[in-house]
Amino acid sequence: MAEPSHRRSRRRGALLVLCSLCLLAQPVVGNGPGPDPQTVYSGDPVDLETEAAEGELALHPAVNGDFVITGTVRMAANGSFERPAANATANLRALLDAEFHWDSTSEQYYAIDATLTEGTYRLTAERVTARTVAEELAVPADEAPAPAARAARAADYRAVVDRGRTAPIDDRPTLVAAGGEYVFVTRSVEPAPDPLRVAKLGGYALAGSGLVAGALLPVLTRLRPD
Repeated sequence: MAEPSHRRSRRRGALLVLCSLCLLAQPVVGNGPGPDPQTVYSGDPVDLETEAAEGELALHPAVNGDFVITGTVRMAANGSFERPAANATANLRALLDAEFHWDSTSEQYYAIDATLTEGTYRLTAERVTARTVAEELAVPADEAPAPAARAARAADYRAVVDRGRTAPIDDRPTLVAAGGEYVFVTRSVEPAPDPLRVAKLGGYALAGSGLVAGALLPVLTRLRPD
């Protein structure tokens, strides 16, 4: 039968281990001392003077930049283009969901209208400027999502939100009109330093010491000479 002092040591050791485990529970089960994920909104201003050559607006989902069908778009701009729907390739059918096409060779944008009705594929096209494309597709800053609007207006074109977020994000860019310019805003998840890292590491150290002490306390008590 264990002596009273040994029983007390076991109880104290068990209590110390329990308290240490409780201290470890938050950073281990919740959020450790490593980098936290955060959603970053980054802006890239569009230079309309060079845009026709650079084609940044072709990153917008409503702009098609497939060079394979550029010749067809040019034909449509110079007259009309139609063919049986069965002969319309997948590349041509992609224009059904587009409002503009970028011709990288001629550095020209086209406003397009592709339709597929009664078994016939039709395409019309008209030459437009990069400014026209930007004006049609841009979302005013006061109507854009708040983080995108902040990134478009910020001096460094950057806004950070959703610290700790791990869910997938929409990687499609948003074209924002702000302060007389057009800014492409994209989203990404980046690591950020944990501001509580030192405190969490201190908690790890304290909890680890408590676990060791709680496990050794009954042994040391038993080995201690009376």
